[in-house]
Amino acid sequence: FQIAGKQILELPLLCEDATTGDVTARENCDRALHAIDAINDKRDGFLDAVLPNVEIVARVFSLPCSQGKGAETFQKAVAAHPNAAAVIGPSCSSDVAEAGSVASRENAGRQVIISPESTASSLGDEAAFPHVVRLPSPETIATAAMETLFEHYSVLAGGWRNVALLYDDSLWARESAENFADALGGMVDVLGGGACVGGGCDEWARDGTTRDPLGVSFSLARWDGLRGQDRENAAAELVETMYKTHANVVYLAVEPRVQGDIFAAVYRNKRDRSDYAWLLATSVVADSLDAADGIQGALGFTEAVVAYADAAPGSTTRTFLDLWAAASSAEACGVSRDEALARGGGGGDD
Repeated sequence: FQIAGKQILELPLLCEDATTGDVTARENCDRALHAIDAINDKRDGFLDAVLPNVEIVARVFSLPCSQGKGAETFQKAVAAHPNAAAVIGPSCSSDVAEAGSVASRENAGRQVIISPESTASSLGDEAAFPHVVRLPSPETIATAAMETLFEHYSVLAGGWRNVALLYDDSLWARESAENFADALGGMVDVLGGGACVGGGCDEWARDGTTRDPLGVSFSLARWDGLRGQDRENAAAELVETMYKTHANVVYLAVEPRVQGDIFAAVYRNKRDRSDYAWLLATSVVADSLDAADGIQGALGFTEAVVAYADAAPGSTTRTFLDLWAAASSAEACGVSRDEALARGGGGGDD
């Protein structure tokens, strides 16, 4: 529809907002909203020629990661905005699978789902998940890079042979662990035997040939129901189960909200960490001092993006980072705008 000569473009966002308590996820949502504001402003130098007579009106629908609410939230957003051509989000693979499935589409529309972070390889099946567009590389690409990392450090260590997989039962974590095991093929022995610590696992990573369960898994739904000492105990049990495999390497694929608790348990365990290594399927998340100590020495990687210093002046990337730094909370962190830009443009990340 139109207002004052402008066409209104409705754009639902399915993301974690302030109601979820996840600060990192909330900032991802804020960045998306800020980009929309910048596109709407035709005087700031950021994509001013894009949609010149359109006003994008965004509305956030809160969707906590991998808690079984993907289809429900997507259908709610589409029902509220039936004229929307696309929906931004979800970010998590399990939620994308729920929202973008053929069954979900029967109760919603043909809106394109634009997922900024989901990487599960199965989501590339266009027949099963029609009208789904993802921005990052799929998990097969990420695990191929992790295989190279593994081989490099294995040579330095004199040969790693025993690998444990520790993962939650979300779609992304299972596929990440499974792809890593497949990439290594017959090079290693994958330990753990499909153990489900604490019970309640819905699915497992499986051997590509025998389809036997692999590694050590746990129920994410059960984990989310734990609090305080019960969660600490659950993390300690996972770590102890991993130790009992006697692995040289632990490949960890868990949701970020779990990773900090795992490494806090590693720190509290006080066991000698010189005999094994951690490989992380996600970027490092250390949300406490104990976790920061426990995660020391872990190896991982993130997909490369253009750094602020490498972006050409006047480029789309640099213009957006300038606008983001000016609008984010650098001052609240005691960092000046110039200092924030020099560090990479993410003024609110400190």
